[in-house]
Amino acid sequence: MTKTIILSAFLGVLVSIGFAVAEEVDIVKLEKKTWTFSMDKKWAELEALLAPGFQYVNQGGIHDAKGFMEACKASKQSDFTLSDFRITRKRSMIVMSYNAEVQEILAGKPLPKQKAPRSAVWIKTETSWLKILHANCNPICK
Repeated sequence: MTKTIILSAFLGVLVSIGFAVAEEVDIVKLEKKTWTFSMDKKWAELEALLAPGFQYVNQGGIHDAKGFMEACKASKQSDFTLSDFRITRKRSMIVMSYNAEVQEILAGKPLPKQKAPRSAVWIKTETSWLKILHANCNPICK
């Protein structure tokens, strides 16, 4: 009887760990999806993933969702790689930091393809995960 209770508790912990890890993998896929939507110019799909009150921070300052969408539309991306994810989850919020390498043209000038840190914060709503913050630490001008 005691062995059954211990085994059940152990299996319950393993299952909950599995769900947490699976959710982290899914949030990485969701972050990559935002990049793909931007690269493929799927603006409505990208905007649908942004939470009310969304903020975007880059070298040019602090922006709202409209400023983020304008920045995405002004950039021409042809390739990206995201790596080195660090993910922290606290209840209905996920904070992620990672490195991005992106082939990008901005204002007609190609930017160097180099690893640069990015951060994102996602919040869980009743129906889905939405992005509330994106930070781009890649220098715009050199």
